[in-house]
Amino acid sequence: MMIDTACPFCQPRSDRVFLRLGNVLALWDSFPVTPGHALIVPVRHIASWDEASNDERAALWSAIDPVCAAIRSMGSVDAFNFGINSGAAAGQTVPHLHLHVIPRRHGDVPDPRGGVRHVIPERANYLISATPSAEVKEAGVGTLTPPAPAAGTTAFQNTLLKAPHISPASPSPPRAVA
Repeated sequence: MMIDTACPFCQPRSDRVFLRLGNVLALWDSFPVTPGHALIVPVRHIASWDEASNDERAALWSAIDPVCAAIRSMGSVDAFNFGINSGAAAGQTVPHLHLHVIPRRHGDVPDPRGGVRHVIPERANYLISATPSAEVKEAGVGTLTPPAPAAGTTAFQNTLLKAPHISPASPSPPRAVA
């Protein structure tokens, strides 16, 4: 088993670990976004989702229920956000794969709509504004172009393919209509 002695997740302080489930650990985040913010980490030192085995990937997701139960046992929780930052461009700061379990409570932010979409703040709440930022426009991201149906697709598959998709060369998605 690979262990990196400099990695804070390979040999975490015992007071941070609150659950051990086979090849994953659950530990309290050292910089919690909300009270009860936890991390689920593979025991084996791997940097990203791409390096994880199928068993490790399954173990990460399977640990969510017991981790949520442990967090709920500490007090009131109304909902959760789950997320993985896989790679530096996605915001990963510790190069050891980990899944964030972030408990949410009504009123913890003025408007929670968009949830994990806030990784790109201008694009988070598509119900308010679908106008891309100047950086997004300059990069040419955001145009809706449905992919062409492949030969031999079923009517159901063609219906799915007609749904809007974001392509790299497009302005912005349509505004939601009430």
